Amino acid sequence: MNSFTNRMARSVLIALVIVCVKPVIGQDPAADAQKFAEAEWKLFDAGSFEQMYDSTFDDSMKQQMSRDNWVQVAHQTADQRGKLVSRAVANKTNSMGIYRIIFSSQCTGGKVFEDISVVKRDSGWKVTGIWVRPNLE
Repeated sequence: MNSFTNRMARSVLIALVIVCVKPVIGQDPAADAQKFAEAEWKLFDAGSFEQMYDSTFDDSMKQQMSRDNWVQVAHQTADQRGKLVSRAVANKTNSMGIYRIIFSSQCTGGKVFEDISVVKRDSGWKVTGIWVRPNLE
């Protein structure tokens, strides 16, 4: 082979390695979990409680709480919390594939911790726990 052909072969090989390796390098489950958690809180902010239950709650959550119960509790919590002013990640952990992200949020009703646990399933990310607690700091 001449030098041009060698350079072309190396370029094609490098391109193949980049294409094959990039999906593995680009996957960050912790970042994906946080993005999903942030999207869930946006649904909560919008009052889309039914949508959250129907499409993103894990079966384990649905066994603990009926849809009607969730919607009632979520409405009460949202009313007490008030409208969101700001939200920032306060803490995040991962244990046995469950990601827990705690947000420190300022709402019109006061400061709260918004705590959500999520897990990756074959069907996508799912909520396994969600709480809003007063931040008394």
